[in-house]
Amino acid sequence: MYNKMHNKMYSTIIISALLNLMLPNLVLAQGLERAENLIASAKQELLRNDVSSLQQDVYTIIYENNVAVQELNVYQIFDYSQQRMLQRMLMPQMGGEVSLIYQDGEITMSMMGLKLPAPPEMTQGFTGAFDSSLVQGKGGIPDNYEILSYDGEQSYGSLIAEQVSISFTNSSGSPVKAKLLFSSEGHLVGNFVESSPNNGILVVYEDIQAQDGFPLSMTIATYNLDEVRATLLARTVLSNIKVNAEIDASLFE
Repeated sequence: MYNKMHNKMYSTIIISALLNLMLPNLVLAQGLERAENLIASAKQELLRNDVSSLQQDVYTIIYENNVAVQELNVYQIFDYSQQRMLQRMLMPQMGGEVSLIYQDGEITMSMMGLKLPAPPEMTQGFTGAFDSSLVQGKGGIPDNYEILSYDGEQSYGSLIAEQVSISFTNSSGSPVKAKLLFSSEGHLVGNFVESSPNNGILVVYEDIQAQDGFPLSMTIATYNLDEVRATLLARTVLSNIKVNAEIDASLFE
């Protein structure tokens, strides 16, 4: 009788020990599955094969020490079907309105009725604009990412989101670590790119108004985040977003 009880208790201890060893792997697997599902859903939301063109107004306020120091007004056209792009800016310091046009693989600048070669510092963001038909604003999730961990719910001030840590190689070949932030409904609501442990740039997507899966307007807040505080760097409002609307061809002449 004693031997039977002893053997039964011994078997229970063994099974319990095995379950305890398996549990972390099970939790890890479930976490990675959740991370994969969140990213797959976000990529499906961001990548729109039915987008042939996008037009939008972009209003940005630049901050230094939480004080607004500069405002930028930009009108953008992304013509995916013709592989061309226009960015028109109000720049009083350069005589008023300045337009940057990308078409036929070249970038030109139009200012005060003159067409000039565009300065390199003004053409950032044009390269790779037509790699895929992305609904602009949230940008894309890189294809070459590796999931590092599923971190569960994390808090960034008032933003509470499910977090997935990934790594990828950027266009210049440098390794990057980032944290993708998702709402409880599975929508991508922000990202954090580390410059060093617990330091980096936090981007938060706010006040998103959408219809039929397309954003009509949204706000993008960009912060410098360190161990002590989040410092607002810029706030961008995307409005009057038009998808697949007719494009005025004269703007590209």
